[in-house]
Amino acid sequence: ACPPGHYCLEGTRTSNFTDFGTPERPLPCPFGTYCGPGVTTNRTIANNFTTPQTCFAGYLCEPGSATPQGSGPCPSGHYCPPGQLIPCPSRTYCPGVANTEPKPCIPGLYQQEYGQSSCKKCPLGTICPGFARELPEPCPPGYVCDAEGLPIPSKRCPSGHYCLQNTLTPDPLSALDIGSLLRASPIALAETQFRPLPCLPATYCMEGVENNVTNAGVFSQPQPCKEGSYCEWGTSDNTFVVIGDVSSPMLP
Repeated sequence: ACPPGHYCLEGTRTSNFTDFGTPERPLPCPFGTYCGPGVTTNRTIANNFTTPQTCFAGYLCEPGSATPQGSGPCPSGHYCPPGQLIPCPSRTYCPGVANTEPKPCIPGLYQQEYGQSSCKKCPLGTICPGFARELPEPCPPGYVCDAEGLPIPSKRCPSGHYCLQNTLTPDPLSALDIGSLLRASPIALAETQFRPLPCLPATYCMEGVENNVTNAGVFSQPQPCKEGSYCEWGTSDNTFVVIGDVSSPMLP
């Protein structure tokens, strides 16, 4: 009979598949299939064991495989539907071995490369909402994203300040390694917007202010200082809390 892992066409003259001097020797079973003894063709007919049979899902059958587990479990970073070996696409990961399908990156993580066994944490100044993200998006205005792997922003912009997109620290005086922060992000970030910025004189800012455009009554924007009050750079709604103090922007 034809040896396992091979098929023997009509006219095969030897069972020694390493006899390379004989053209009519047993030939290796095709990729993605396995051959028991006595296989006579390279064309698969399901459940006909005189033909090559499809490898098990989660396993890799190199040419010349003799069992449905082939050469072993599907390698990390790939998934193996029956008879196939496919790199995990972007937005997904294939952890460990013997994957039969890719897994989507969970919220807070992303993956823009193929054939990966894990997803990456969204860097500082970004968020990754939802499943199966290819890239992070900048932290939205009015918020601070000061941790890696955030699905949603972690903090509101501190009062007395406004936060443009990709703010990554609540401390307006924070010492930052700008170069490493820029290198850590797969998307472009504006380094001038990493820190909260002080609200302008003659205005005050509550928590969560997202720009420096004064808009009375819209508290996600700076508020005009009340008449008779004094608001310098970086004034918040709770800077002065002594009743009767004319500096309090909350007093008429």
